[in-house]
This record gives sequence, structure tokens and C-alpha cells, in this order.
Amino acid sequence: MDIRDHGDFVHYDPPDHPLKRHNVVFCKRISDGRDWYELARELRKTDTIKMTVKNVDGDMVVVATAHDASMLFPIDCKLIEVSGVTEAHEEFRNKRFDGKSFQPWTQKHPPAEMIDVLIEELGLDRAKLLQKFKSRNRRRDG
Repeated sequence: MDIRDHGDFVHYDPPDHPLKRHNVVFCKRISDGRDWYELARELRKTDTIKMTVKNVDGDMVVVATAHDASMLFPIDCKLIEVSGVTEAHEEFRNKRFDGKSFQPWTQKHPPAEMIDVLIEELGLDRAKLLQKFKSRNRRRDG
């Protein structure tokens, strides 16, 4: 597996672009200012998996994957390109990426004590919240 890091991307507002009048959102690579749409055209020619990776709770996590770069939009993300893999690109979603490999990832949740403090600070009724939570889970599972 070969991994190519294309860098981090951010939103920008080009001063004069023909698509600007059509409410198109733009992003560029931070390192050199390269426009995403320009790079995506080049990446469409490669038979690789493209991925957006975002910092979530201190872990770099694969957010979206595609063979076709035009299916992605790396705003506020890192873009990586992976070649030499046999897995379907969907298998990489929600995996932690350490710069060299992918591992299973589970989202960290705030500690119970923090939730208790928030409930108290907001003046919420814990019993009503619990009832609402149970009710939603029954509808979803039922």
C-alpha cells in the first residue's frame, strides 16, 4: 500500500472566478494555494482511492472515500491518495489514520461527569431526558 499525502485544504474565496457567480464553494491546499477543482481533475486520471481525513477528538479519521476525486470535497480536511490496495474504498471509512496505516477507531464520548455537569448547568430534567432517549431508541430499533 502506497500513501500519498496531498495536504490540508481550507475554504477560500477566489477574487475572480467564472463559477463564483453560481454560488460555488471553493477550497484550496494550504501549502501552495492550489485550487481543489484543479487538483481533482488530475486525480480523476489515477486508479487510486482518494480519502478525506479530519481531526476528530485528537485522532485523524477517514471521513469520506472514493475512486473518483470529484466525489470528495476536502474542505477543512487532509486529502490522501492510496494505491496498491485490494479492499473496497468503503472499508477505510471511520478508520484512524496515523500517517502510515489505518486502524479501527471508536469515537470518544465525553465522560459521564461532564454530561452530569451539563445537565445541571442547563437546568434539564435527567428523568425526562432519559425517557426521551429510550423512546427514540425504541422507534429506531422497532
